[in-house]
Amino acid sequence: MNSMNIKTFIFNPICVNTYVVWDDSNECIFVDAGSCTDKENERLAEFISEKKLKPVALVNTHGHFDHTAGNEFLCVRYNINAYLHADDFHTIKMASAHAEHFDVHIKNPPTPKELGAEVKFGNTTLQVLHTPGHSKGSVSLYAKNEGVVFTGDTLFRGSIGRSDFEGGDLNELMNSLHLI
Repeated sequence: MNSMNIKTFIFNPICVNTYVVWDDSNECIFVDAGSCTDKENERLAEFISEKKLKPVALVNTHGHFDHTAGNEFLCVRYNINAYLHADDFHTIKMASAHAEHFDVHIKNPPTPKELGAEVKFGNTTLQVLHTPGHSKGSVSLYAKNEGVVFTGDTLFRGSIGRSDFEGGDLNELMNSLHLI
């Protein structure tokens, strides 16, 4: 029996949820690398070490800086790739400049690979749902068997994500909510 586990960290000045998701195989993925300080990065690394997890991928639900600030640290530390929907490749290129407005410094963000229809690790498969509206390339990750969905900034507790940023579209966002 596969058992999916989730650890949530809240990072950076915007208070973004960063998730470590793993199963009985001890393979794990990161969802939204929001860590932007040495202290935040070390909290993640200590957790991975304590749980004896094997990171295999990093998935960004979209390309805004607050969800990608930790990409460099995680990709280099664990020799893994970052994945992002192709429609947000332009957004992530602008992340470093946008981060500076919040006194967050992103040095060498790795170029992400294009996200496919599924994310697989260990014995777990997450379905990738393209949920544009917050950004053109926003995605949600759905674990059907577990009844879990990672929505990034498409959906908040009691609210929806903003659609007034570049690439955002309220009509698309409302349509995307029907997918999740």
